[in-house]
Amino acid sequence: MPGETLAIVAGSGMLPRLIAEDRATRGAPYVVVALEGVDLDWTGGHPVVSAAFEKPGKLFSDLRARGGGAFSRAGGIKRPHLNPMRFDF
Repeated sequence: MPGETLAIVAGSGMLPRLIAEDRATRGAPYVVVALEGVDLDWTGGHPVVSAAFEKPGKLFSDLRARGGGAFSRAGGIKRPHLNPMRFDF
């Protein structure tokens, strides 16, 4: 939907950066989701939400607060070691 904030769950590689730069150039709302353990050296100047794999509830709450409606995963992410004690059921 036009006007919805696109949440870009960013992994490695150029694709997440290219999507973010395209959204910024077009003035389309977006936010980069920076997951714990994923090194993103390009996020300066972009809106960013930090997230832990075990905290999806907090992530979705943060995204709703920013007007998020659309969600995209881009780039590679290695399977993380999850700690069941950290989950936010």
